[in-house]
Amino acid sequence: MSLPEGRTRAWGLAAARLVAWLVSAALVILDLFLARKLVFGILVYIGRTMSPEKALQRDLAGASYGWAATFWQYVALIILACLGIVVVIGVDYYFRQSADKRQLFKRVLRVLGIQIAFGALCYGLSFVFI
Repeated sequence: MSLPEGRTRAWGLAAARLVAWLVSAALVILDLFLARKLVFGILVYIGRTMSPEKALQRDLAGASYGWAATFWQYVALIILACLGIVVVIGVDYYFRQSADKRQLFKRVLRVLGIQIAFGALCYGLSFVFI
């Protein structure tokens, strides 16, 4: 017993869309870690270039830079995680819209290319600041 051609094609597109979405979601997680590394590098750069007088002044005021850097790192992590969720939902919608237009492969390549470029940019910039 075999399925009609239309149902087989629809099932195959749904499976391809699911696999593409899973790969995209994995790249979002990887991009999240790379962006977090970039934020950490920027915070280290700011702390390293701070003048000793300003660092001493902050320490005497009870607001050491280490505490502030940790705070901003966690704030950045929460913001990046929320953006990652938005990206995953948007990518899912984008892939679902392509099933009707028969453009799934083109859209998958576009999304994966953007995600890989963003990850490479974050990775490259993190070496500038560390």
